[in-house]
Amino acid sequence: MIFNVQITTPELLPQKNQLSPTFVSGLKHGQVLSAKVMTTGPGDRAQLNVAGQNVSAKTDLPLTPGTTLSLLVNRGDNGLISLRLTPDALLTQSGGPDSGATLGRILQGFDQLFPQLGKTDNPGIKDILNSLALRSGSANKDFLPNLIENVGITLENKVAGFLTGSMQRENFQSFWQNMEKQDLKAAVLSVIQNSGDDDTAGLMKGAANTLESFQQFNHQSADSNRFLIPFPILIGEQFDFGQLLINTGKEEKKGEENRVIKIAFLMNMSALGGVRADFSILNKAITGRFLLEDQETRDYMAGLIPELTARLSDIDYKATRIECQVGTPKDLSSDALVQSVADPMTPSGFNVVI
Repeated sequence: MIFNVQITTPELLPQKNQLSPTFVSGLKHGQVLSAKVMTTGPGDRAQLNVAGQNVSAKTDLPLTPGTTLSLLVNRGDNGLISLRLTPDALLTQSGGPDSGATLGRILQGFDQLFPQLGKTDNPGIKDILNSLALRSGSANKDFLPNLIENVGITLENKVAGFLTGSMQRENFQSFWQNMEKQDLKAAVLSVIQNSGDDDTAGLMKGAANTLESFQQFNHQSADSNRFLIPFPILIGEQFDFGQLLINTGKEEKKGEENRVIKIAFLMNMSALGGVRADFSILNKAITGRFLLEDQETRDYMAGLIPELTARLSDIDYKATRIECQVGTPKDLSSDALVQSVADPMTPSGFNVVI
């Protein structure tokens, strides 16, 4: 993958064929921009219109004038801004997805919508978030099954199961009322239907779109056995959201037990700040690492590893190596896990010339 355009400040977008720079305000990490291909020329060159400004590009992709690209804004460790193609990059002129592409909606959900959802006063949604939330200092063996079942990414499967099962369809109303009390997406859809407040309805529509984006994202990556799941975290009396990435590994022959399962999570903790963990599990042997924001937090976390190792041993898991490191801002950014899944699918060979 090529990290595309480098911009000297968050506001400055240089152009090759102009003597003076052009300013593009408001570029933010995780933002998804729509870029239209204006013209193409020799030497794999193309002229793009990005945020209303013309940019020269060099690419190995077979671009066609009129095609729209989806570009993700990324802030590097050195403070420079880069643009990369999203997995949904080639958006067609007719009928293709718009700038609210799958990846963009997921990132927007984490950066903007889900934090607002975590502050909701709606009692039904608060009850569901509370039942799903990760809590510090307490182990919950049912956390993951309950999360997968009720965070909203399997709602349609449950509805289909009801409609094709032995239950009478006239009982659907009772079934749906139960879903509104248990499933986050069902509760969000209920608020949309019944809310008379435009701001509340808008927030809930955004949350529902984000959950649907997770469903689409997981469907697209199902062949590689990778699944991305949001989860609420209880902080005080409100909720934040983290991300959980599960890679169940390649299918093995029946009877073989050598599948490596990889689990990663990314979240912000009230005491620790940003935390990312990456673990591999093979036959109950665990290796992995924690990435923390600074050296002080890293040292504190390292002191807890013996206790974690003992707890894992109590449930018949062996921690062969668990390390703590200081992560880079990119490692701990809200799009880090999304990109770890998206990058293998990301078209390469795209470069905006400065």
